[in-house]
Amino acid sequence: MADKMDAVRAIAKKVSNWGRWGTDDERGTLNLITPEAVKRGAACVRKGRVFPLGLAFGGDGPQTGTVVGRFNPQHYMTAIGAPFGAPGGFHYSDDVICMPLQCATQWDSLAHVHYDDLLYNGVPAKEALSTAGTSHNGIDRLAETGISSRGVLLDLARAKGLSRLAPGTPVSPADLDAAVAKQKVTIHAGDVL
Repeated sequence: MADKMDAVRAIAKKVSNWGRWGTDDERGTLNLITPEAVKRGAACVRKGRVFPLGLAFGGDGPQTGTVVGRFNPQHYMTAIGAPFGAPGGFHYSDDVICMPLQCATQWDSLAHVHYDDLLYNGVPAKEALSTAGTSHNGIDRLAETGISSRGVLLDLARAKGLSRLAPGTPVSPADLDAAVAKQKVTIHAGDVL
């Protein structure tokens, strides 16, 4: 494990953005989504179609039980047609969902994973993380302005001549470059790939 962590540290040192946008930054490379990047993305709209990229939010979600503590959403009805107030008046139904936040598609905050006791930009984990969540690098920092930019979808399977990739297939930088070349697209700073 020590050898793997040494490799992670070496890669991180080469690609680190710590300090790039100042010592107090909590947005990371989302800082690349400038007003110009948003305008570039908006200029790409041709048909106005919207399509979801999320997974189903239910018991048949993506969790397989391989990570301890992660399970698919559990949905329970707490009331079905229950009376609300006077007899013959309003009735209501209510429900509850119990789930870990990793049970479906999501954006991870910059506090989600850390090593060497440091979060993004050198924030000490023991000072930021608590049972109440995180005081630094939380997903709330990413949501303050939202994320709106030009989205570029790469068809990695098609680039490999397949109809779909098998679950667990690793994706390398060369795979991404091959898909970009096959689709004849250009990736700009601030694009969402």
